[in-house]
Amino acid sequence: MLNKKNINFSSLKFKLFMSMFIVLFLFIIAKFFIDYKENEQKTLNYLVNTNKTINKFLAQNIKGYIYNNDFENIKSLVDSIENPYIRNILIVNPKGKILYSKLTEKQIGSDYTLSFLSEKNNFLFYSSFDFLDVNMGYQIIEANMQEYENELISELKKLFLFSTISTFFGLLLSFILSTYISRPINEIINRLNKSKKNEYIKFDKQEIDEFDFLAQTVAIQRNELIELNKNLSIKIKEEVNKSQKIEKKLFESEKLAAMGEMIGNISHQWRQPLSVISTVASGIIVNQKFNLLDLDKIEGDMNNIVLQTKYLSKTIDDFRNFIKNTNVKSSFTISHLLDKLVSLTHSALVNNNIILIKEISEDFELTAYENELIQALINIINNSKDATLSHTEITNKYIFIKTEYTNGKKQLIIYDNGGGIKQDIIDKIFEPYFTTKNQSLGTGIGLHMTYTILVIKHNAQIEVSNYKFNYDYTEYVGAKFIITF
Repeated sequence: MLNKKNINFSSLKFKLFMSMFIVLFLFIIAKFFIDYKENEQKTLNYLVNTNKTINKFLAQNIKGYIYNNDFENIKSLVDSIENPYIRNILIVNPKGKILYSKLTEKQIGSDYTLSFLSEKNNFLFYSSFDFLDVNMGYQIIEANMQEYENELISELKKLFLFSTISTFFGLLLSFILSTYISRPINEIINRLNKSKKNEYIKFDKQEIDEFDFLAQTVAIQRNELIELNKNLSIKIKEEVNKSQKIEKKLFESEKLAAMGEMIGNISHQWRQPLSVISTVASGIIVNQKFNLLDLDKIEGDMNNIVLQTKYLSKTIDDFRNFIKNTNVKSSFTISHLLDKLVSLTHSALVNNNIILIKEISEDFELTAYENELIQALINIINNSKDATLSHTEITNKYIFIKTEYTNGKKQLIIYDNGGGIKQDIIDKIFEPYFTTKNQSLGTGIGLHMTYTILVIKHNAQIEVSNYKFNYDYTEYVGAKFIITF
């Protein structure tokens, strides 16, 4: 008998044994259920295919007998069918009256419910006898459920026996492997335990290369530690010097990270106007090739490019002012701010078939950093644009901008029909570097910067929620941002 006291549950051997056995056991269990399901499906498929074939064969041969009321041949043909998966074969009239049954438990002349005609049943098959669009009755084959279940039980017993044998061999294999693997480790540990504190050690070459590498590495580390203790003061001085060098590198890395963050912010803001310029220029080239140039449109496109380039040239200054907090507040109306916003985002939205709907019910005045507010709102618009584009099933893509003045509160509301934000991340979208996009498509800076500009610099509030609304007789769901000044 195995004494529980002799088992070291924290030993490497026991943990290896249990780990390997659990993996093998889970594999056996998984294979058991997979094989059972496969056998179950194979048995069902065989039953279905067999009974379908017999049903088709009988229907083709009985149809003429039904028309001639030749029940002797019907009886002879039906009685000749022998298959363990068939329990009963019945011939009924259009109202379900049994004309012939292979089993005596369903008497000729009794009624048979025809509800199966509107139901799907893998254990019941039927054919309709039609002549010149007139239904003359049905042929019904009832599968032998008992034979089907017996077959499944037989397969289950085989699988259980196989799983039991596999479990036994899994136990044996796990024990052998855990013993084989843990033995050299235990020898190394025992050698270390028996050695004196400052005694140099050396291990014999192990049979397994990996364990030999481990043993030699342990010996080297142990011997180096002894040397280190002998020259502790020198080593401490060396490590201090190393630590100072590491600190210097970390400081330089921190400066580079700060510069990289600023460049990332600038590139994030430049992406949209550069896309607009590229799109306008590409459009002009295409129109020129096909002689479709429109001078009025070209003038408008050029003005848009000029506006975008002005915005690009101001971006670096805006960021510098934002970081240094040297920019100056000015007074302007919300309609003036939104006109600039629409002008900067119009081309990008139109090129992506997104409709921007602006409703200014209250034109209130703000005293704020105009460029920074525009940057914050562009980030929200870009977020809504990406959300609507990611939902390809939406035919009409909308972004709505509204103003409200309620209970003394100036509010700007932006919402879209991009499907909304998942509830498990909606509270994280303003955190720095949080993004659901690929790293090459987003840095997670935009909405965090929006939050910083609005809340920290302008003492405003921003809330986000999922919003269900109706527009143009259609119900949509999207993200809704409410900015309260």
